[in-house]
Amino acid sequence: MQIKNLFESAYYRRLALAYVIDEQGPINSAEIAKILNWPKNTIKTNLIGLQDMGIEIDFEGAKKTGGYKLVSWGPIKKSWVKQRFEEIKFSFESDGLEG
Repeated sequence: MQIKNLFESAYYRRLALAYVIDEQGPINSAEIAKILNWPKNTIKTNLIGLQDMGIEIDFEGAKKTGGYKLVSWGPIKKSWVKQRFEEIKFSFESDGLEG
């Protein structure tokens, strides 16, 4: 998968983040950072961006021990993201777009 511009980069980054939260959640920022190899700031920025896409995320539990949980994929088909997750993740690594 070739990511062509910043808009695509942001879009696919948010899809990858939503997928990780849905599959692993509740999950904290440190665990997400390990899976996606992104800085925590990138994760926090993209968590906010998920709302703009109609993807609903909640934080469950205490601030230090809780984690993010995906509530709704909104207009996005999880099956599409699941089929392409490794390809999306690899495209960030190969294009130097990690975090």
